[in-house]
Amino acid sequence: MSDFNESFNALCLAVPRIRQVLTNIGFGRWARAHCPGNRYHYMTSNSAESINSLSRFSRKMPIMQFIEFFRESIQKWFYDRRLQGMRESHSLTQWAQKKILKKIEGSRTWTVAGIQLPGVWKVSGLPCGQVIAVSRFFGEPDCSHYAFSCYSNEVYKKTYEESINLLPHRSEWVIPEGLGSFGPYSVKKS
Repeated sequence: MSDFNESFNALCLAVPRIRQVLTNIGFGRWARAHCPGNRYHYMTSNSAESINSLSRFSRKMPIMQFIEFFRESIQKWFYDRRLQGMRESHSLTQWAQKKILKKIEGSRTWTVAGIQLPGVWKVSGLPCGQVIAVSRFFGEPDCSHYAFSCYSNEVYKKTYEESINLLPHRSEWVIPEGLGSFGPYSVKKS
């Protein structure tokens, strides 16, 4: 927290009017040090950059082909992930298993000693090295049951169980009343 205070004070010295604005917004809404949850930490990814990277070659297509490109891509992702989930026999996803194995390797030489204060280890939703070391100390061979349910293979399979359907032909589109005109453009049922 002292790093945050030091950085915040340096920022306020450089731009004095910002102190009141950021304080009014609330530190928990923009500063990781004050964030009440995982909002900008383990549970996020850069989705916009991923989509930009995916579409870098297809951006110059006509809009309907561009939309069809995304529909096909999403349909393939769902199909591939559905198959992966159905083939998996472990209770956790392959991604979560790899993360835990890496933590197991990193904690192999750790020793366990009693502590007076309760520890907080559920930051990422996966057992950390300390939990793994304690589990090993007590003879527990598998600590995957400590992972949040969002990493379970069951949740993974349910995420991708829905089908992504083809867009019907334009002649089959049902357009509600009042949505047929968009400024200089209009949508007609052919």
